[in-house]
Amino acid sequence: MTSRRVWWISAGSSYKALVDAGQLWSPNTDKAGRRDPRYTLLQQVKKGDVLVCNVDRSIVAVLLATSDAVPAPRPNLKVYANWAEQGTSVEVEYKQLELPVDVNLIKEQLTSLNGLNKPFDRTGRFRQGFIFKLGNKGLQMIHNASKEEWPSWATLESQEQNSKDNTPELPSELQPLLVALNQNPNVILYGPPGTGKTRLVQML
Repeated sequence: MTSRRVWWISAGSSYKALVDAGQLWSPNTDKAGRRDPRYTLLQQVKKGDVLVCNVDRSIVAVLLATSDAVPAPRPNLKVYANWAEQGTSVEVEYKQLELPVDVNLIKEQLTSLNGLNKPFDRTGRFRQGFIFKLGNKGLQMIHNASKEEWPSWATLESQEQNSKDNTPELPSELQPLLVALNQNPNVILYGPPGTGKTRLVQML
């Protein structure tokens, strides 16, 4: 079975539009016209992936991707009016939580997660953006803090016991690099072919 991935969505004012449309949409560039992984990561979402939806520092819903991400024009909705015309959409099944999870209560746990493109920096501050990597560990933290039953597809029990997380642990010697990248996410990897540059980026 192909391992699902787990994502964090910061919906903000687009939350109601998300619910009404039954899909996620993100532009291919930010408002300054630059490609930014905080938006373009939606292109990596696959059918079966799970997403948690953050609004005003509360997890208010869990979503199941029911399609792969596909190119899509900007929806004709006011909330998207100032964004680029071309973007990416994913159809989703949606489960609203009757008892939203206060992110502040588990922020310290979430900031301990390894990897780039996380919803928090190392100081615990929220990062601005639409989509971030969360991983099964982060999902479990949120699920443990929830006080209600979740749909089976949104729990780790629905995964094979040996499912591969989408946030693999880095070797200890690379931890300083990760810390530096969390402060300034710009890096150039230089070296001859076959030395592991691509693998390193995938791990990050």
